[in-house]
Amino acid sequence: MAPRFGFSLFKFQDKTSEFIDVGQFGLALDNEGTIRDIQQFNEHSVLVLVDNTLVLYDFVSKQLLFQEDLATDGDHPFHIWVRRDK
Repeated sequence: MAPRFGFSLFKFQDKTSEFIDVGQFGLALDNEGTIRDIQQFNEHSVLVLVDNTLVLYDFVSKQLLFQEDLATDGDHPFHIWVRRDK
């Protein structure tokens, strides 16, 4: 069985958790793959910065909504998460 690379998502409403395997996003990851940051985007999706790729994942529908490479040739992307007040 191949090793999985991902993160656990904990849902406070029903006190459950699930493992999100970022390998399902089709990213070309090697043994040095890094999840640099994860932030909740809205009620049902998260932004995940994996190495130099930003993905938006809907954990309700279990679908990848957006994927964008931010840097190439080993560059490290610069990122800032901004909190939106309601």
